[in-house]
Amino acid sequence: MDLVNQGEKSFGEALEELVEIERVYRQAKRDSINLHIANFPFLKTIDDFDFGFQPGINKKEVLELNNLGFLEKYENVDDTINNYFKI
Repeated sequence: MDLVNQGEKSFGEALEELVEIERVYRQAKRDSINLHIANFPFLKTIDDFDFGFQPGINKKEVLELNNLGFLEKYENVDDTINNYFKI
């Protein structure tokens, strides 16, 4: 609000920034609640995966799946997984 009072930012820009901060906060809160309700024994991410333990898995291909590139290419996830992992 100080930037608005000083004329460095318009009221609309400040309001837009506050709305975005609130949106991010609410999404994080929803994610946290959903993880708690799911009752997972622990939380794992792709960063926790030990690619050295599974040498048959191509790290580059898994990370590409993680980046959701198949969505931009309009590929079916099942087809993508079958191609990458030869299922």
